[in-house]
Amino acid sequence: MFARTIPARSQQYLFSLITGLAMGVGFILSGSVARAQANLFKFDFEDAPGTATASDTSLGGASVSLSLKNGANTATDYHGAIGSGVSGQINGRRALDFSSTTGYGTGAAGPNAIATSAALGFGTVTSFIVTEWIKPTALPAAAALDGRLFVLGPNALTTDVNAPDTIGMKIQAPNQINFHINNGNPTATAIFPANLPLNQWLFIAFVYDGTNVLIYQGSETSAATLISTTAAPGLTCNLGTTSTLCIGNRGTRVRPFAGFMDDVRFYTNSGSASFVENIRQEAVGGAPAVTGIYPDGSLLQQATNKFVFTANSPSGIWGPGKNITNITMVLNGVDVSSQLVLVTNGTPANISASFNGLQKDQTNNVSITVRDASGLIGTATVVFDTFSPTYFTWEAEEFDHDSGQFIDAPLYTSYQTNGSYNGFDSVEAVDTHKGAASGAAQASDYRAGSLDATRTQTPAVTDTQRQKFLDAIAAGDASLVDHVVGFWSSAEWQNYTRTFPAGKYNVYGRLSCGASATLTFSQVTSGQGTTTQTTTNLGTFSFTGTSFSTYQWIPLRDGVGNLASVNLAGVSTMRG
Repeated sequence: MFARTIPARSQQYLFSLITGLAMGVGFILSGSVARAQANLFKFDFEDAPGTATASDTSLGGASVSLSLKNGANTATDYHGAIGSGVSGQINGRRALDFSSTTGYGTGAAGPNAIATSAALGFGTVTSFIVTEWIKPTALPAAAALDGRLFVLGPNALTTDVNAPDTIGMKIQAPNQINFHINNGNPTATAIFPANLPLNQWLFIAFVYDGTNVLIYQGSETSAATLISTTAAPGLTCNLGTTSTLCIGNRGTRVRPFAGFMDDVRFYTNSGSASFVENIRQEAVGGAPAVTGIYPDGSLLQQATNKFVFTANSPSGIWGPGKNITNITMVLNGVDVSSQLVLVTNGTPANISASFNGLQKDQTNNVSITVRDASGLIGTATVVFDTFSPTYFTWEAEEFDHDSGQFIDAPLYTSYQTNGSYNGFDSVEAVDTHKGAASGAAQASDYRAGSLDATRTQTPAVTDTQRQKFLDAIAAGDASLVDHVVGFWSSAEWQNYTRTFPAGKYNVYGRLSCGASATLTFSQVTSGQGTTTQTTTNLGTFSFTGTSFSTYQWIPLRDGVGNLASVNLAGVSTMRG
């Protein structure tokens, strides 16, 4: 992670330090070659009544019948009522109804939709897409035995996640869904800022392109949005000539999901964000979508004063698109809809919108609501910052090494080289001070000292992408991920020596914590590289957080709460 410094008025450098009170993200770019997607199966649960449900073969997928069983393994009709499915109030769709699950998260047996069939023997799979709509009616405790959403593997009735040649999704916590390929435990995870909503449809897409796991989230009213990218190169699953599929449970029926499920699909080969969004739109029946958003928050430091998006009512199997009748935009809690510039793109069903009032050097939260002539609503929410990518930045894990040595403009690499801090050691009480022993849980630390809790910890983590990581990966460093200084304890510090362009700076840290934290930022005024150092306090980063995986830009403030102005020129050592 990094912290950054925005020059105070006269300068145009951003000094970015990502500090590891919490963790930071890895930046992964897919290198796979696009191939056409082929639907292998689709279940829409429209064939009520009955104690089995057949796949929908209209997309060319396999013909498979899922047996519907209760916790005692007795055939039971779990088709939902008319209107229980996605957008059921509009189209009358049904869903798979496991809302009767009791003892959720306790390991008690519950309902399952299961099939073991040669039609599921898809052989070796190297890339795929799983999509599923879920509507939880209950949530498990944080440490519960949580419900499975989708499990596909060659292990017959023992099929479950975290097993060879299996693909699966499960609820891990009230605000977390895990995604598994083979023995990945998990291969990827999606942590939501709040608990999954009860009694609301949530669209989940699990995409593996042969290099990365990409997780998308959407709803009946909001477009599918990429929420997580995790490196997982070269994974394969051999589904053999016969495999087992479980929806809403695992083979032994003791991990039931509580709620409704609908439109479950599996495709071979990867797909783009637009392909995923098309799947979502097919289920919701043409609700308007908000697309083409920029800044979109997919990268940090998207500096611009202009925000743009498109409101579109799509045509499809439900008929032609409808006219867009209302567009609302709320920026940081203020309705700015009257300041939007709207342009009709040939038809009132497709309108481009722009807002030219973004302020620089701040984090922004935008909520958009679009309504069409039939009353359907589409929404989108995006969080992004407008700091400049040209500001002076450094990574928290790039602290001094070997008694005060430093690298100006270092490379960020997945391997050790003299131009990178990767693997370099630091000297206690000279370059760093650990404080109380903590951490040492990961062998993938960026700096020396992994698995040693008495050393400064620099674990690999996940935060929003940055262009420097994407550029390095595109240049051939395919294994590159981000790291942070993590597992902090009281009085811990690291020294950062750089050659700074002369100027006055404001400093921002990219930080996270589980509750509240205050980090002192100072300048070493003498003794750099020795055990006898003096410092001058420059200010503090003070903030409140809710999760170690949720990062914020936090400004350095002086003793009276104003933005601190830091005067730097030439070689200086910062301490944070």
